[in-house]
Amino acid sequence: MANNYWDRMIGGTVLSRRRAMAATAGGLAGAALIAACGGSSSSGSSSGSASSAASSSGGSSSSSSNATSASNLAQQVPFTPSSGTPQPGGRFIYQTTTVAHYNPVAEWSEGTYISGALVYDRPISSREDPRRYVLEALDSVETPDPQTVVMKLKPGMTYHDIAPVNARAVKGDDMVKTQAYVLGLPQAFDRTFQKDYLDKAEAPDDNTVIYHLKKPNAYLFSQGYLGSGTGQCIIPPETYEGLFTNKQVGSGPYIVDSQQLSVDYVYKKNPKYHEASKGLPYVAEKEFKFITDTAAGEAAFRAGQIDYWRSATPSQLDSVPKDMGAKAQLFARPGLGNFFWHGNTTKGFPWQNDVRVREALWRLTDRKQILDLGYLSKGVLQVGVLPAGLVAYQLKQSDVDSFYAMDIAKAKQLLSAANFDLNHEYDLMATQQGSTADQVAQIWQRQVGMAGIKTKITNPTGTAQQFQRWTDNNWELMIQGSPGTDAPGQSLRNQHSKGWSDTYHNFALNDPEVDALIEKAEATLDANENIKVVDQAQMLCIQKFTPSYQILTPNYYFLLSGKVQNWEMTQVLTSYQLGLWMKQS
Repeated sequence: MANNYWDRMIGGTVLSRRRAMAATAGGLAGAALIAACGGSSSSGSSSGSASSAASSSGGSSSSSSNATSASNLAQQVPFTPSSGTPQPGGRFIYQTTTVAHYNPVAEWSEGTYISGALVYDRPISSREDPRRYVLEALDSVETPDPQTVVMKLKPGMTYHDIAPVNARAVKGDDMVKTQAYVLGLPQAFDRTFQKDYLDKAEAPDDNTVIYHLKKPNAYLFSQGYLGSGTGQCIIPPETYEGLFTNKQVGSGPYIVDSQQLSVDYVYKKNPKYHEASKGLPYVAEKEFKFITDTAAGEAAFRAGQIDYWRSATPSQLDSVPKDMGAKAQLFARPGLGNFFWHGNTTKGFPWQNDVRVREALWRLTDRKQILDLGYLSKGVLQVGVLPAGLVAYQLKQSDVDSFYAMDIAKAKQLLSAANFDLNHEYDLMATQQGSTADQVAQIWQRQVGMAGIKTKITNPTGTAQQFQRWTDNNWELMIQGSPGTDAPGQSLRNQHSKGWSDTYHNFALNDPEVDALIEKAEATLDANENIKVVDQAQMLCIQKFTPSYQILTPNYYFLLSGKVQNWEMTQVLTSYQLGLWMKQS
């Protein structure tokens, strides 16, 4: 188990998971991410205990200027500036788009950053920084062997005082039953952990939960697995029947006050939260406003009606902070999710089994033009199929350059040889009108049109409609951003025939050789060997001209009101942000 993915190198020695329990984030140095960022984290409060997980030790055998550019964006502190002593109280308002219902297991947005980070507790929340994860509902976690996870709940945890739960104690058996609920729910967004890895969950007593795994998982503590908002929320079984339509009841830091589906949600601080004795969370109320139009989002942010704006376009990122001065805070992080085009590989489309068509689409895609025009250079061209924020997994630039070279004449020859039907018009799904994805779709439409390929752009009105089209497999081509996590598992699974989600898939090669390499990487616990296998899988996807084409890695930008203090600088949206506070004056 030495030098596995979740061990940490500190001063040249391996810090095991158990020993890391007592470590603090500020005292960790020498890990892969810190080395990439050129410094160590400074002090700042965490949303929970320091974690026992670790980043991969050692680095990639190759590097690139793009990866360096991404790492230079990383800030040296894990929190935004905090002026003075935290002031409890106030209301923090998020902007988001649409959701279809309230069930955090079936609705990605709900589980990942709405109720899953407010109403429901979970064992851990993952991080992309050297801590790797933070204990939330857990008092401790141990892995005595690669296929056993022993978790101890924090003592005295209770659910909200709302029927039918009525403030009863949180029990280990609740976690066991929730794993079964996720596995048995056909609409579950992601059951990968429950289907492929979890052999059995048991609760030998009320405060202990043991997960027995079918096989080792190199990324076990990442956001895609134990840190998942859609798969690991602690949900009282009494509420399962009404999860789609009723107000949520959990043991998390906030209680639902009012909800109007996809319009406005208000949450109030839970006085019996397990961190309440520490004064956490500081913010008394949190609100979600559902705003899908980018112009409306800008107007709301400028008017002080929202405090967190995550869907600004590149041009808005330039203009809004400049105009608002100290009333707006703009932050950037290295991206953990890519922007891509996907071709559906389940309905006999010409790119499904013909490498000539796939290569033609590659030869017509001008990544640099999309970066410059669509993203106003606010991103990097990652080297491989993984996001640039995963610095250790970037391939060698010279190994991939020939595959990404544009060649319109060759693309036309390939399409002709494949008897590609240039009279057919393909549906090209983007996101809502006016969004960055919509603008990029128009750029790519012109690029593939240079070889005579016809497309028609369609725009879902929000994430709920977009997710429904994924669920129904009702798309031909799509161009948009892909969520990513703190480990390579989820992003690489885009290239696997089973994908990483029951909802978000159907665009991989369906190639047994590729699938086998990805699965080998997931089971390779040694950090350096894991990097080697992941790199082999990436190169094979590129050599076969994958229909899951990763165009670029957008920098992760977000805008905060000038009143916001001590926001944890993480892209992992499952962060509870307990240390956040609002400057009242």
